[in-house]
Amino acid sequence: MDDRRKKSIDLVADVTKQLVTLSAAIVTFMTTIYKQEIHDHEPGVLLSVGFAVASVIGGLVVLVLLAGTVADVAGIQESEISVNDRRIKWPALLQMMLFVFALIILVGFVAF
Repeated sequence: MDDRRKKSIDLVADVTKQLVTLSAAIVTFMTTIYKQEIHDHEPGVLLSVGFAVASVIGGLVVLVLLAGTVADVAGIQESEISVNDRRIKWPALLQMMLFVFALIILVGFVAF
């Protein structure tokens, strides 16, 4: 596998790990706020936490798929290994969207 493909796989793994970390921070922040504040905004808090937890789970799925793709190198040709493979691209996109939804709800909760 050439350096360019290795770097692209490493980049996707790093971005996924960062989103998992940020999503876990959102869960921690929202549960802390939920415990301390009046429960007026309960649906928004639960929705944000739900999206953040789903983003964490999606990130773990992406990391497992990346590991599986790299591990399958012996079974497939190197020209077929790519982060643009739909088995990796769509779960990664879903994880990013879930993170953005959680972040939008968080900002809406904090701002209003």
